[in-house]
Amino acid sequence: MAIASLMAMQRQDWGQASNLLRSLIEQQGVNATPYSYIMLIRALRCNLEYAEALSVCIDAHEKHSNHPDIDAEFSVLTSILGLKPYSNEELKEEDDVLSPETLEKEQKTKIEEIKE
Repeated sequence: MAIASLMAMQRQDWGQASNLLRSLIEQQGVNATPYSYIMLIRALRCNLEYAEALSVCIDAHEKHSNHPDIDAEFSVLTSILGLKPYSNEELKEEDDVLSPETLEKEQKTKIEEIKE
């Protein structure tokens, strides 16, 4: 199944590759490797299924925390989707990331970055 999914990726048949990789991960169960997840995430990205790829990336991170390639995929996907992950230090309970004040502050920061 792993080889068949790689062959599908070689043909750029992203839908087939993602289906095969999902089946592979399901069969591997708790023994699924980080690279099975990474290849699925990449197949979904190539198929422009960014939200689904992010969902798989989050699942992969839960099973393989602090894996550098999974973290890199997460960074790429959040960037593509325009999401900004907040650490616990940056986000206080009283802060609302969607409040007009916070959005205005972020917009001013982006404008200043562009001017520089």
